[in-house]
Amino acid sequence: MKTLQKYLVKIPKSTLLGNWVRLLGRKLCLHALIRNNLDQGEVSGFEIVSGYSSITLRDGTSLSAIDGEIPYYKGATIPSEYCGVVVEYITRYKYPHFMPSARIRTGLIPRNHFPLFLDPQKSNTLYELPPQDIDEFQSALELKKGDQVLEIGAFIGFGALRMSRIVGAEGRVLSIEADEEHFNVLNLNLEQNNITNVTSLYCTVADVDEDELDIYKAGSTSNSIVEGVIEDGEVSKVKAKSIKTILSENSIEPNFLILTVNGAELLILEACREFLINTTSLRIIAPGWYDDGQGEVGPRIADYLKSLGFRVSQTPGFHVFAYK
Repeated sequence: MKTLQKYLVKIPKSTLLGNWVRLLGRKLCLHALIRNNLDQGEVSGFEIVSGYSSITLRDGTSLSAIDGEIPYYKGATIPSEYCGVVVEYITRYKYPHFMPSARIRTGLIPRNHFPLFLDPQKSNTLYELPPQDIDEFQSALELKKGDQVLEIGAFIGFGALRMSRIVGAEGRVLSIEADEEHFNVLNLNLEQNNITNVTSLYCTVADVDEDELDIYKAGSTSNSIVEGVIEDGEVSKVKAKSIKTILSENSIEPNFLILTVNGAELLILEACREFLINTTSLRIIAPGWYDDGQGEVGPRIADYLKSLGFRVSQTPGFHVFAYK
C-alpha cells in the first residue's frame, strides 16, 4: 500500500491543488504529532527570551528554539508562534536522538512513513534492528548516571540538556556545535536552566586542527562540512579541532559518543581513529542515511567500526549503533 509520503511526492508542485494537498498533509501531520505526544499542561508557559520563542515545562525547564512560528497551526492550547519550539521539544527533548529506544507516537500515520517533522532517527529506532540484537543494544546504549558523553552536532542543546539530568553531577557532557546561531541558542538553553555539567564548544571535528574549514548551510537546521550533502547550501567558515586536542583541552574521557553531523559521520569517525582504537569502553550512535556521493554512509560506518573491534548493528534505514 502506498504511503502518505509517496502520494505527497507525486503531487505537482506548481498547481493550486498540489499546494493545497501538501498544506493539508502538513497540517494533519503536525496535529497528529502534537495530539499524540503532548499531555495537557505539559507546557505551562510561553515567552520570548533573547529574541527566541521559548516554552516553560511543567517541571520548570525552559527551552528556546530558532524556529518559533508555524503559521497554519491553529491549536487550542499552543499559540502558532510557539508551535515550532513545541515540535522541537517533542522531537529532540522528550524523544531525544541519544535515546533510540524511545518511540514517538504518530497516531494513525505509520511511524516509518510519517512524512513531515520527524528526523530519520524516529523511524530508525532500536526496534528496527534485527530481533536478536534489540535487547543487547538496548542494554548497551542506555545512558547512565556518571557517564561521560561527547556529543558532536549538538544543534540548540535540547539533547545536551536532557543528558545533563541523566548523567548527574558525577557525569559530564561535552557538546560540539559548528553553526554559530545554533551554538548561541545552545548556550542560552544551558544558561537559563543553570546547567553546570555541560561544556559547549563552537567548532567542528577534523583529523588536524584548522583555523578555517568550509561548512555548508541551508535553512535554520541543515548544515554539513561535506560538500553536496546540503542542497544549495551557503558556504561559511568554522574552526576545526582534532579529537586529540578536544579531549586534552577539556579533560574528558568519553564513554558515549553521539554524532548528528549531516553526512560527516564517517569523516569524523575516521578522524577519531586513534581514540577509537585505544578506548576500552565506548558506545556510539551514528546516523548513516546520508549520501556522500558514494551511496549511504551507514554500511561503511558499520564496516569501519567492526574493523576497530566494535560490536555493531544497524537498522534497514542505516542508523548505526556500536559498543565495546
